[in-house]
Amino acid sequence: MFKPKTLLKVVSILLIILGALGLIGLVLGFFGASVINSSSDPAVTQTMKDTVNEAYTPLNLTLGVASSLVMVLSGILGLIGKSFKAALIVMVIYTIYLIADIAINIPTLGFNPVSMINFILPILYFWGLYQSQE
Repeated sequence: MFKPKTLLKVVSILLIILGALGLIGLVLGFFGASVINSSSDPAVTQTMKDTVNEAYTPLNLTLGVASSLVMVLSGILGLIGKSFKAALIVMVIYTIYLIADIAINIPTLGFNPVSMINFILPILYFWGLYQSQE
């Protein structure tokens, strides 16, 4: 049991909001992709359909859902303050996912320093956990 400080509470709320928005975006994108794939509109080219199919593969959807759920879970664990160890482990898992995502994207997109922005919330979360430790 630990008492979450203000920084941890704020970051946890942001993680919950962003994780929920990620899940909503994935669901809307998936249904939008199915509409595009079944469209007979001449404005929708085969190239557009192929691009959508490449973006919404089962692996990408699974990783997106898992990432969003881990964000929401880490936010909840950071807010309730029941288990310091569980909150730490879940955020470490999310951080490993971010590192793997960058490593996977380097061969296709190259290294983009802007992708390091994704580490701001985990760093603040770890700092908030450190401050909240008893």
